[in-house]
Amino acid sequence: MLNEEKIRLMTELAIFEKHHGAQMKTAATYFKSDYVSRSLIRGFLGYTVCSAVAACVWSLFNVDTILSSIGMEQIEGLAMRGGALYLGGLAVYEALIAMVYGRRYDYEGKMNRIYIIKLKHLDKRYEFHSRSRELAREGRRV
Repeated sequence: MLNEEKIRLMTELAIFEKHHGAQMKTAATYFKSDYVSRSLIRGFLGYTVCSAVAACVWSLFNVDTILSSIGMEQIEGLAMRGGALYLGGLAVYEALIAMVYGRRYDYEGKMNRIYIIKLKHLDKRYEFHSRSRELAREGRRV
């Protein structure tokens, strides 16, 4: 005989795992500091590459004005302003990454806890039904 409540619980668990399975796996395999620092390193590399590409594109579009009318002191000043802009943007970007991925890890940990609670509830249902069958076999009242 099928138990509708157990089927409902198993279906609910399967749907939950389908929607949150990948997220739960990453939170379970890393500590929070490792998860956030991994994202910070990836963000640093991505921001650096994008900034270098943007600087190259800007300098290629303005190469004639840079070489014809700007002196060496002005190029140094331009490089200092570009470096300051890069560092400021990098600091803001890294702070945002730390906040976002810290909250994402907390959310994934919460989803793990919910999943474990649901699994324990399903296990208790199985335990209850197997125990009631054993008592029924022994002739006791359930």
